[in-house]
Formats: sequence, structure tokens, C-alpha cells
Amino acid sequence: MTIIINREFTDTAISKWGSEHEIIPSFECEKIQKPVSCHPDMTLTQIEDVFVCSPDSYSYYKGYLGSKVICGNTELSPHYPRDIAYNVLVYKNLAFAKAECTDAVVKKELSKRNIKLINVSQGYAKCSAAVCNSGIITADESIYKECCRNDVPALKITSGHVKLIGYDYGFIGGASGIVDGKFLFFGDVSKHPDFEKIKSFSKCEYFDDFPLTDIGTIFSI
Repeated sequence: MTIIINREFTDTAISKWGSEHEIIPSFECEKIQKPVSCHPDMTLTQIEDVFVCSPDSYSYYKGYLGSKVICGNTELSPHYPRDIAYNVLVYKNLAFAKAECTDAVVKKELSKRNIKLINVSQGYAKCSAAVCNSGIITADESIYKECCRNDVPALKITSGHVKLIGYDYGFIGGASGIVDGKFLFFGDVSKHPDFEKIKSFSKCEYFDDFPLTDIGTIFSI
């Protein structure tokens, strides 16, 4: 399996998964804020087995993933909401995003696959929600409400308690991902105040030798 991960944490990823998986360092997008410039969920939307990416990252990711990569239309820029075009949460036949800001190619690819796009007020939808084997875990009220309205199993947790260098805190979605069917957290989620709820909601694995850290989502192919 291939994993796309924040290039600033490539060494950690190789030490944890390098013997089993190919590790692709993320593209560094100089057009957005420095603390999240290497977060893959800022430049990539994964829709089933393909990725729609920002124009400046297209050549980079195509070099690794070939035909699995589609070039989006939207050029990113540093300030919200001009940095959220690809930060889209996809869960089965639903997608959650601030729809008016979502890239047109992303919308087209969702439509082609009969994936319904649901508008939420949270612009950083992908960062803000963890997709696990049991449903969605989020601290965001707008995502949680839409999950409930659309019969998506969801767990509402306390915000914060996730490290993100350069900001007060990060998001649970950006600190997690599914690899080989396993729901993984990047760091010690056992220190989260809602860990018992998280563990009951979905079986998970985590690394206990560093803090739970938002790295821009763990993507796998």
C-alpha cells in the first residue's frame, strides 16, 4: 500500500510503516500558510481511487500516482476561504464541504460517482473529521449535525487536544487516517479527554511516543 503523508514527518512515517508501505512525501504548497503548507489535505481531495489536486501540485503528484491524479481548477492562496477548495470530507456516498468554495473539478468528480455534496459551515471539513471504520468522529457541530441528518454514524468529541505547530490546536481528522483497513492516529490519542468514547466508537491504533498531532491527514491508496 502507498501512503501520502506530510513531508515534515516522513522520517517518522518511514520508521513506523516503511517496511510495509511505500511512503510519498506531500507536496509543499508555498501559496498557503506556512504551518499547513505541507498538509496533503490542503491540496488533495481523495474520491474513491482518484485524487483531485491543486494545479501547482499536479505535476508533483502525477509523478508518483500517474492516472490516479486529476488536476483541479482552483489556485490556492493564503487566506481563508481561498485555501479550502480541496479540503473536502468524503464518506461513502456523501461529501461534506463549504460547497461554494469547493473546486469545480472536485464537484464534477463527486457527481460522476453519485456522491452527494453536503454544505457545511466548516471550511476545513477534511481536517475537522476523522473517517473511521464505524463512521465519522468530529468536534465540529455543523459536520456532526449533517451526519445525524444523513444517517451517518457520528461521534461528537471535545475540540482541541491535538497538536498543530503554529496554531493553538489542530483537528482530529488531520491526525488520523485508514491504512490497510486499520484506523490510525498519528500520536498518542489516549491522552485525549474523550479517548474512551473514541475507543468504544471505533477500534483504533496509535503511537504513544509523541503527542497526537495534526499532520494534514494520512492518505492511503
